[in-house]
Amino acid sequence: MKVLRLRPHHINCIFFYEGKGYSEDFVSNMTQIVEQLRKDKEQLILLEKRSDSLCKACPYLEDSICRSSQKVELLDQGTLDKYKLEEHKIYPFKQIIDEIYSDYSYELFSFICSSCEWYKKGVCSKDKIEKQQRSWID
Repeated sequence: MKVLRLRPHHINCIFFYEGKGYSEDFVSNMTQIVEQLRKDKEQLILLEKRSDSLCKACPYLEDSICRSSQKVELLDQGTLDKYKLEEHKIYPFKQIIDEIYSDYSYELFSFICSSCEWYKKGVCSKDKIEKQQRSWID
């Protein structure tokens, strides 16, 4: 099984994903990855604070570096710290579902992601958590 590389904060983006994104290419890539994770919850993911499988279609990526690198590095570190995850560690995605998604904490999420433009636009909001939990948990 191929390991999927993910930036830590993308755990939150994946949880709330509902078909919106920076561009058509980004949405297509993100949709494919989210569908893959929904289909195979045992998919192995490697958490790394660098461009990942989702970033590859992002218009903000230049020479494998995010134009908002300082901001996303803070999002990544906050995700690792608050969810007690480790960088460079491989996890089965089911562990993310069982330990984070099943009891998704708006308070932790808000602390991590309140500087993100998607959070500010309301794409990732408290009133969507229950619906998203049902969609991830069988």
